[in-house]
Amino acid sequence: MKNWGAKHRQRIMRKKTVPAISMKTFLHLAFGVLLLAFSCTDQPAPRTVVRSFYFWKGNFRWGNYEQEICKQLTVNQLYVRFFEIRPGPAGLPAIEAVADGAWKKAPGKIQIVPTVFMLQQVFRGLPDSSNIALAWQTAGKIQELAAGRIIHEVQIDCDWTKSTRDAYFAFLGYLKQAMPDQKLSVTIRLHQVKYRSETGVPPADRGMLMVYNMSDPTRFTLQNSIFERKEAAKYLNGQPAYPLPLDVALPLFSWGVHFRNGKFQGFLHDLDRKTVNKLGFMAPDQSKNMYKINADTVFRDTYLRPGDRIRLETVEPADLRAALELAESVLPAQDSVSVAFFHLDSTTIQPFNYAQLEQLFRQMRH
Repeated sequence: MKNWGAKHRQRIMRKKTVPAISMKTFLHLAFGVLLLAFSCTDQPAPRTVVRSFYFWKGNFRWGNYEQEICKQLTVNQLYVRFFEIRPGPAGLPAIEAVADGAWKKAPGKIQIVPTVFMLQQVFRGLPDSSNIALAWQTAGKIQELAAGRIIHEVQIDCDWTKSTRDAYFAFLGYLKQAMPDQKLSVTIRLHQVKYRSETGVPPADRGMLMVYNMSDPTRFTLQNSIFERKEAAKYLNGQPAYPLPLDVALPLFSWGVHFRNGKFQGFLHDLDRKTVNKLGFMAPDQSKNMYKINADTVFRDTYLRPGDRIRLETVEPADLRAALELAESVLPAQDSVSVAFFHLDSTTIQPFNYAQLEQLFRQMRH
C-alpha cells in the first residue's frame, strides 16, 4: 500500500505540472486540424459547365423566344452551322448551304463557335493537294462569315470511318495550320469511342461527344434511333476515358419516321406526341411509339397513304439524364465541359421546361 501511494502521488504531481492549454491555442490547433483534413480529401473541384446550344438552321433567328431561353439558362455559347461541304461536280468538294449572318444579332457575351458539317464521302479518293486546298478554302470561308466577331473555336462535324480516317485527319491538320489562333474541336460519335483503335483519335483540341442518333433510323424494327439507353451503353460502358477533352451534345428534337410496307420513306421533322394525338388520320398501332395512317392525306408536304406507319421518336428528361451518366464514364479528368443541346428552336425546346434543362446543366458540374 505504501508503494502504491507513492507512485500515485508521483502521477498526480506529473499531471499538475502539465501546462494548461488556453482557449485561443485550442482554437488554433482545431483550425489547423480542419485545414489538414480538407487538404487531404480527394474531392475534385466542381467542373465549369459551359452552357451551350446548337443552331442548325440556315436562317438564324434571334427573336424574343431565343433571347428569353438563353437569358433564363445563362447560355454561354452557340455552335452555329456556318455551311456544309459535300461532293460537288466531278466529285470535288463544294461548299453549300451557307448560313446567313443573322447569328451576329446574338449578344457579344455569347461565344459563337462556327461549325462546318462535312460528308465523309468528301475524303474518299481526295488527293493531298486538293485536301490542302480544301482546308484553306474552309478557313477562308469561316473567316469571311465571322468577320467582325472574335472567334476562339471552330468545330468540324464529320462522321468519319476507318476508310476515310487518314484523309480526314490530314484535313484537320491542314485546317489547324490555316487557323492557328483558334482551337479546333470535332464531333465524336459513339462508335468512334468504342472502336477508337480502328477509327483513330482525331488531331484536335477537343471532341464533342454526340450521345444521340446512334442507330440507323431506316430500320423498321427499331424502337428509337435518337436515343436508347441500352444501345448507348453498348458503346460506352466499360470504355476507358477518351484521350481528348470531351464536351457533350444532347438531343431535344423529335421526329416521325415514315414507313410504307416496312420501307423507309423519310422524316416528319418536329413531330411530338402532343401534335400526333391531335391528328385524326393517325391511330396508335402495336407499340406506344408506332402509329398507323388511316386515310389519304398530305401532311407537311408529305403524301401519306392508308396503312403507312409513322414511328414517333422522342426523348424524355430521364433519357437525357441517362445520356449524361453514360457520357460521364468516358470523360477524362478535365476542369470544364460544354453541355450543348441540339438545337435552339422554339418547336424543339417547348416540350421541356426551364427546370428540366437547368437540372441537366447542373448534373455535369460534379
